[in-house]
Amino acid sequence: MNVLFITHFDGLTGSGRSLINLIDGLHHFTISPYVISPKEGRFTQVLQEKNIPFKITPIPWWMTKRKITIKNKWQFITSTWKTSKLITNFMTNNNINLVYSNSSVYPIGMVVAKNCNIPHIWHLREFGELHFSLRFLFPKKLCVKFITKSDAVICNSKAIKNYYFGKETNKKIHVIYNGISNFHEFNILLHKK
Repeated sequence: MNVLFITHFDGLTGSGRSLINLIDGLHHFTISPYVISPKEGRFTQVLQEKNIPFKITPIPWWMTKRKITIKNKWQFITSTWKTSKLITNFMTNNNINLVYSNSSVYPIGMVVAKNCNIPHIWHLREFGELHFSLRFLFPKKLCVKFITKSDAVICNSKAIKNYYFGKETNKKIHVIYNGISNFHEFNILLHKK
């Protein structure tokens, strides 16, 4: 199975490390990973070291710190349309069977999965507004409804699940805590001063 992982950030921080750990953990299965990253950075260096194919493509965010205006909504829509064409071509050329989005800040994974009529998994890792002062460009209720159109939604904590979905009981929404791929990395984090 060919899986396309889409990330929104080129750094090797929490979400990037978790994504690398997930890809590493899946190597025991018959899964071939492909990655879309917005630009080159420490994250793509690790992908190169691990011989994981990737493509650099800007990832339009549907969350912002700026004042929400018609202009930035329109810019988001047009850039999403352009980016979806690029990613869809990449998916077709690599026979992608499933798309995985690694953050709540962009909907492009869902858009391209629907374009290609393949499954989509959305992993929600952050409180946009509480963590980063990010607000949805469109009404949150509408965006959350779009998220639940995924084939599966993963929340990395009960708090994240409650933040987005409240008491909603949807069989597609799962709480799965982040794992640690190796004890050495855990030990470094544990003893960091």
